[in-house]
Amino acid sequence: VKNAAFELDDVKGTAGVTITFSVPLSIVTQIDIDTVDLDSYLARPAGGDKKPAAPAPAAAADKKAPDSVFPSIGLKLKVAKAIYNKQAIGGIQANLALKGRTISFDDISVSNLGGARFAVRGNVADFDRPTRRFDVALNFEAPDLAPVLKVAGATAPDTVGRVTAKGGISGTVEAMTFLAAFEPRLVGAVL
Repeated sequence: VKNAAFELDDVKGTAGVTITFSVPLSIVTQIDIDTVDLDSYLARPAGGDKKPAAPAPAAAADKKAPDSVFPSIGLKLKVAKAIYNKQAIGGIQANLALKGRTISFDDISVSNLGGARFAVRGNVADFDRPTRRFDVALNFEAPDLAPVLKVAGATAPDTVGRVTAKGGISGTVEAMTFLAAFEPRLVGAVL
């Protein structure tokens, strides 16, 4: 199925599904959305603080099944514009795949998050095991952090300044390596 038009509330877009009968079975879904108003779907707190539900207990680890048992599942998502906190976020893309016990994200990016750009790439192997292995890289660049904070719902001065950050995570939970480069150029600050 390709380019099937859909409409859900005020959200319009196209979608498609490609199924490849092979070993492993492959299912890839593609969704393209013009505009989604996230504010209309999010409930705002009514002053009462509720405690979050306790997480479900972890399931006992079972024997590791071969990766060929699991289907390959992919999602390609594009959102031209999303509205969050009454602010426009543009150019959202996600290319995710689940292959065996590995989650890959070839590209999760936002081209305009309050003027900033954000991208994450990498994978998490054995994601369903305590010994999961990470190999993730990220990049964030904001000409001015103030509009980004406004999108996030935080209060900020009119101008904060330029911020860039690049980094990565690799290894297992027990032996993880963090790499980071952070360059703030804040207005009125001497670093």
